[in-house]
Amino acid sequence: MILLNVIKGVDHVADLEQLRAEFGHLNGKRRGRLDVSVFDGQDDDQLTAALACPARVYLDADCTAFTLSPAAFELRVTTATAKRLDLAMCFTRFLATRFPHMAKVTDQIRHALQEAVANAVIHGNLGLNSALRGSLASLRVFAATMEQRLSQPAYARRPLTIGARAQREGVSVSVEDCGAGFDPGSVKPSSNPAAGGMGLSIMRGCSRTMVHSRDGRRVTMTFSQDGQAPGAALYHDIVAGR
Repeated sequence: MILLNVIKGVDHVADLEQLRAEFGHLNGKRRGRLDVSVFDGQDDDQLTAALACPARVYLDADCTAFTLSPAAFELRVTTATAKRLDLAMCFTRFLATRFPHMAKVTDQIRHALQEAVANAVIHGNLGLNSALRGSLASLRVFAATMEQRLSQPAYARRPLTIGARAQREGVSVSVEDCGAGFDPGSVKPSSNPAAGGMGLSIMRGCSRTMVHSRDGRRVTMTFSQDGQAPGAALYHDIVAGR
């Protein structure tokens, strides 16, 4: 049984009927109840309210083509919502309530999530190349192209999914986009920080392990409750602002 818990803003009959239709195909594929918390993605407060509900799935009402992942908890939003809201902050707070034993590493999780979500939005769902940020002139093109694509439903409504599940001594967090994918081994940090390329290094520094799958569209990071990470020194440099 699918139970939709509507937070705010999704009060039109057509919206709810569309959501029920999206989830309808799951009824015959699962047993038991699936609690879904639905919000309209307009601000952080509404996302926070949605995440406070005891649900398995947290869904931006503008998302379509929903399928379940193996994650214990799943947040799915559109590209436009991911660009507008602070997903990393909100989801990290959510993890702190669901996995209180991870309290020591919430900052590491938040830093890693910020980079993962930014990559998923910019390079995944919007299909933008970091090379466009290499100079002031190309940065203007980069910004203009981003705004143009965010105005197009084909890009703006692409789903982005964050998942989390408990592990024996920690938690794993995944971020998945709907872009063309990429080869993580081909990404090298640029000598120009504005041009990007540091995100993957920061994610490695914050997490115990990091694995890409689905042709680079999904990254799964594990975090240990004791805060151990191979790149911990890099993480502390980030916090110190070096």
